[in-house]
Amino acid sequence: HSLYWFVHEGHLDSVLTPCDILSLLLAAMGHDAGHPGHNNEFEAITHSSLIQTYGEESVLEHFHCDKTHEALETSGLLTHLNPVTVEEIRESVRTCILATDSTKHFPILLEAEGMGDIFNLPVARKSIGERRTLMKLLIKA
Repeated sequence: HSLYWFVHEGHLDSVLTPCDILSLLLAAMGHDAGHPGHNNEFEAITHSSLIQTYGEESVLEHFHCDKTHEALETSGLLTHLNPVTVEEIRESVRTCILATDSTKHFPILLEAEGMGDIFNLPVARKSIGERRTLMKLLIKA
């Protein structure tokens, strides 16, 4: 995925925390986990079981979040981390995967537009919300 290149070559460690970078990479790997081969519109038109479970907004993205979190639980990848860090990573992964819904593209751009030049702020001066907005932009790149 191109995100690895952005992290490595773009020196994102200066604008994101290690947990943010891990979350971003996990989200990139899981953003289409279990994809059934249909789009959200098809799921809505057919009143699929996914619509019954997740509702009509970002149905596939919610499904991908669940599949990704399920894989993380099964793998034990995060078990060595403290519960607060694990919850932060889980929420960041969720935020990033939900951002891959194409209907969220322009709202995310508007959100970022009001933040100025976030890439030039050091990591310590960014809130978790600002960092997650940056992560939403990166997962869409």
